[in-house]
Amino acid sequence: MNALRFFLVLALASPAVLAARPRLIRPSDAPPSALGKIYPRVPERADLARQFRFAVLDPVMSKATGEERQVIDRVVFEVRRATNVQIPGLGVMTKENMIEILGPEKAANCEGQCAATTGMQVGADYIVDGVLRRTSSGVEAELRLWQTKNGVQLSTILAAGVEGPALVQDVKANMADLLKPVQMMLDAEVRAARGQEDTRNAQAEWDAAQSTEERQEKAVADAQAHEEALRKQGEETRIREAAQAQARIEDAKSSEVASGRHGVLRKVGWTALGLGVVSGAVAGIAAIKGAAITKDLQGGTYSTAADLKSDSDSVKTINSIAVIAGIAGGALAVTGLGLVLFNQDAEGARVDLSLSPSGLLVAGRF
Repeated sequence: MNALRFFLVLALASPAVLAARPRLIRPSDAPPSALGKIYPRVPERADLARQFRFAVLDPVMSKATGEERQVIDRVVFEVRRATNVQIPGLGVMTKENMIEILGPEKAANCEGQCAATTGMQVGADYIVDGVLRRTSSGVEAELRLWQTKNGVQLSTILAAGVEGPALVQDVKANMADLLKPVQMMLDAEVRAARGQEDTRNAQAEWDAAQSTEERQEKAVADAQAHEEALRKQGEETRIREAAQAQARIEDAKSSEVASGRHGVLRKVGWTALGLGVVSGAVAGIAAIKGAAITKDLQGGTYSTAADLKSDSDSVKTINSIAVIAGIAGGALAVTGLGLVLFNQDAEGARVDLSLSPSGLLVAGRF
């Protein structure tokens, strides 16, 4: 039954253990994003955009008229508006913010590397500058997107129109191209965050599988240890029972030998006791006979000296026999009684000794 239980546990645990084994190495931690960030969770795109600031400088135009200044303002407004629409959450600085930090002159007359430096001064991550030029067919605007951290130009667009409204419409149509690097940056950060989350999920899955595998391996090991303990216990029980059986056999043999020895000694004792009784009887008879002859000798009834001498010799002989028989009978009786008493079968023997007026009474079951 124990062996069946062990193999049942092993059979149930083995498929799960094998299923948990294919991924032998824990997945490595996901690398930081392109911006060097580790995201604890995948951020919403708008939340991610709120971490960045975006500024727009007025495009530079030589000797701009009042009407051209209005076109510049409309272009800047359209850039800010399109940025807010296309990249929700991005922190677009207002023109007032720029003037407050830089002053009106620098905010209106800066382009190229000056734009990147200015962007860093106002705390912007991205900044747009540009140039408005008069052409034979109207006006055109070149707008450039800069990354302020390293002063790299990321994108540029060229918009044109026969008049201001047409130029603004063309700027609007090309804003997606201008903002594409920022969109790509946000997409890359979201992908990196998702990759980091996928890696964490894979690590958690691996950890759970590893924990399950360890528990299953422990269950199998415990079952094997239990089975081994039962086997050892069974062996120890068999060895102990065999030793006890051998001891019982040895005891039986010893008892049988002892019983046989005691039986022989009891028989010898009973024989000695019988001979002692006989010797005692002979001694008694001889004593009685000697007493009778002694009485005749004392009565002086003999007619001849030869008869007197014969009875005198007989009395001596009879008395000697009585003494010898009495001593021998007593020794034999004591010896026999001792052998009988000290060689009893403990299970079946019983000896009762009692003293009666007629002498020592021995009774029992032997």
